[in-house]
Amino acid sequence: MFIGDAENETEVKVKDAEELLSLEESGYLTIRGESEIIGVPIMITFYNQLDLVRVTVIPTTAEFEETDYTRFNLSMCQYMDSAELAMYM
Repeated sequence: MFIGDAENETEVKVKDAEELLSLEESGYLTIRGESEIIGVPIMITFYNQLDLVRVTVIPTTAEFEETDYTRFNLSMCQYMDSAELAMYM
């Protein structure tokens, strides 16, 4: 997990929700890892005070190898909706 702003970035290893919630507010939060749900490496960046999320996946499956903007959004829509709902819990 990475946190930072335009001037610096810090890698933070988080083991549980308490550690995550104890982080100081920053410009953005990036989570990197392999998604067990969609089966590919994924990077999600949440930007503080913006309604913007940047999602990057490594195209290691046929679904993501030859995709376009519309098909990518259809693939990721339910995944991102679930992530958003989980943030409210």
